[in-house]
Amino acid sequence: MEDKLYEDVKKYLQKEEVPLNVPSTRANFIATSRKYSINARGFLTRENKPVVRVSEQEAIFEAFHDHAGRTACWERIKAR
Repeated sequence: MEDKLYEDVKKYLQKEEVPLNVPSTRANFIATSRKYSINARGFLTRENKPVVRVSEQEAIFEAFHDHAGRTACWERIKAR
């Protein structure tokens, strides 16, 4: 998830404040935000799985994905 959208959704869930510049309509933003929740550690989750920010994706991939073709695999995932 994009970093700004992550923060906007988290802020909405905590304070119910809709940002001025929503990516779509206000109603769509609210409906999308309700699909997420904040866990006990303060991270955004969806269906009890952590939501990963775009800025964290590569570091998480490298930390948990270790094999000989890791670079090519990351390029395929990044292209999606």
